[in-house]
Amino acid sequence: MNIPLIRLLGQQLISPQFTRPEEVVGWMGAVQAQDLRSALWAVGLRTRRCRQQDVEEALRTGRIIRLHVMRPTWHFVLPQDVRWMIRLNRDRLERAPYCPRTAHHHRPSAHRRAGQCRSY
Repeated sequence: MNIPLIRLLGQQLISPQFTRPEEVVGWMGAVQAQDLRSALWAVGLRTRRCRQQDVEEALRTGRIIRLHVMRPTWHFVLPQDVRWMIRLNRDRLERAPYCPRTAHHHRPSAHRRAGQCRSY
């Protein structure tokens, strides 16, 4: 059993099987997106024949959403996964240290509107 090879395949780092950025995000569940440029690159790297503009377009059109859904850092997630992820992580997010720059993303009212968001 070649564990490094299995991990590289599972992470879509070699022989990626997806052709659209939202397929990659769905496969991963969520993608760390604190540093936007690196996150765009990470999704594009795992997508066959993908350009940065393709990932940016997925964000612009709401096929991928960037928000604080697991902890007080940015993640890419699929719109259909936002609600259950917020329900799962709400207590942890509400206990997170206050940060004036991002505090509005942790309010329950922001969570209720999450299904209507495209990207932040």
